[in-house]
Amino acid sequence: LCTGLRQRQVRDLRVVDVHLPEATVVVQPMKRGRGRSLLVPPASIPWLTRYLTEARPQLVRAEGKDEGMFLVSFTGLPLDARTGAFLWATERPAK
Repeated sequence: LCTGLRQRQVRDLRVVDVHLPEATVVVQPMKRGRGRSLLVPPASIPWLTRYLTEARPQLVRAEGKDEGMFLVSFTGLPLDARTGAFLWATERPAK
């Protein structure tokens, strides 16, 4: 998704911040203390729903505890700066 979010904002997204029925994501304040709400593209809704209902529960179960973060690593833990940077580096289009 091209959302204009900073890596940290994506890493800090919680499950409760993602409102798929309304197609919105609430972004917590980071700079100048202002949060915002973003629209989720309609084509993304089925994929995000599948992630939330199928993939994420299996990843979190592998670790045994759920901290409520939207994105988790393959080990079920929330993304940190190192794992997040790896994901962003592998997802960038070639120039």
